Amino acid sequence: MKNQRKILTKSKKTNKTKDSLPAKQAYYVVLKPAGYPLRISGEETISASNIITDNPKLFNEYSVSQWGGLLIERGDFLFDSMIFPDFAFRVVKVHPNPAEIGLNTKIELETIKKVIKEPLQNRSIVKFSDIIGQEDAKKKCRVIQKFLQNEDLLQSVWAPKNIIFHGPPGTGKTMMARALAAEAKINFIPIKASELIGVFVGEGSKKIQNLFSKAKKNAPSIVFLDELDAIALKRNYQSVRGDVVEIVSSLLGELDGFSQYKKIITVAATNLISEIDPAILSRFEEVIDFKLPDLGERKNLLKMKSVTSPIIFDVDWTRIASKTQNWSGRDLVERLLKTAIHTAILEEKNKIYTKDIEKIVINNTKEKKQSHYV
Repeated sequence: MKNQRKILTKSKKTNKTKDSLPAKQAYYVVLKPAGYPLRISGEETISASNIITDNPKLFNEYSVSQWGGLLIERGDFLFDSMIFPDFAFRVVKVHPNPAEIGLNTKIELETIKKVIKEPLQNRSIVKFSDIIGQEDAKKKCRVIQKFLQNEDLLQSVWAPKNIIFHGPPGTGKTMMARALAAEAKINFIPIKASELIGVFVGEGSKKIQNLFSKAKKNAPSIVFLDELDAIALKRNYQSVRGDVVEIVSSLLGELDGFSQYKKIITVAATNLISEIDPAILSRFEEVIDFKLPDLGERKNLLKMKSVTSPIIFDVDWTRIASKTQNWSGRDLVERLLKTAIHTAILEEKNKIYTKDIEKIVINNTKEKKQSHYV
């Protein structure tokens, strides 16, 4: 019964035994990796194209030791029970057919030729010119761009490897990372750090390994870890959040390892840099600060974004900019312009005026004050 568990036939009606079919010994068998019968969605696992052998003679001995005595025919599946439990190999050739695997059977592995695929992550189309303000951050990112576009510079010890974007929410950290990838014409692999936290022990660590493995396969690339503070908290917080301890350890290992790999840059974003574990923070050689937009930047952003609106804006943007101090770029677009457009569409207006925008500003200011005292 133990051996019968390792073979799956093409027909459910077929019940091959040594009594029902002639027990001829196979001269040779060719197996082709088929993969696992199941996998968890979104998780990377060993695939058929990754299975190879560097020692055909050893593979032959390995196969005979676990499948010896089985009666097989072309099309059957043999399941590994040792190195890769439940990984399936399809019988693509057997002579004679059917036949029993014996001590003198020669078993070969047919490897699958890998198909070169397009990178899994997108090439960003955002440019530095699309970002209003953040001129200091742009200058520093252009330096990184120069390294990414020059093979010699990128291979040097002076190449940037791990960078932190720090600043209030909505100040363009993600957009800047996308723009850097676009300007350098490399792959952009983003993920929110909170998505790396697993349900089971070891799952978070595996997700980090898969993330950086994907970056390596798609190099040159930028790994963008948004909301770094969700996993890289100081140790006193980790004692409360035990689920992030293994993630921190795994992240440290990857950051240290990738310092030797010349075609990957890690960019992490946080608005709570004071809460980041010093061990993690020390792996990042530079912190690039992002600031809330000033008066002129708020005015330019509002003017630029309002041009694409389906409703005409007849607004004194200088006046509105002066009333939106401490608003982020995201706030100006999502909470101000978008609210104004939605309200105008609902009320069937064909134009939005300064007073309409001021009303939204006043309402948002009240909401902020109320949330502050809750």
